[in-house]
Amino acid sequence: METGLSCSVIIPTRDCLPYLKAALMSVIAQDIGAEIIVVDDGSSDGTSQWLEAQNTPNLRVLTQNGIGPARARNLAIEAANGDLIAFLDADDFWWPGKLRAQIAAHAAHPEAALSFSDYLHFD
Repeated sequence: METGLSCSVIIPTRDCLPYLKAALMSVIAQDIGAEIIVVDDGSSDGTSQWLEAQNTPNLRVLTQNGIGPARARNLAIEAANGDLIAFLDADDFWWPGKLRAQIAAHAAHPEAALSFSDYLHFD
């Protein structure tokens, strides 16, 4: 379903490379062409180098040095171009179709200011 709404996905990260890979792949798997903004907040685990090596359309990387996740998210919001903003922590991932369904819900209910989807917690 084409909604006409664009989305920017914001992922703050710091020293979370093993999980970041799955998070980024889960966004790419949404297959909607979302803008992806990763804020690398001073990682020392190779995150910066790994991000530089990615050939991912619509991926933008912002680099900071320890501003914390809240400020990193705010920085990315300021840089975002999407009609909607979706937050994803670097140690989380999305099930296929999640973002498309959520965007469709916003298109159907333009009065909605925000939405939240269910999640599974596991170790």
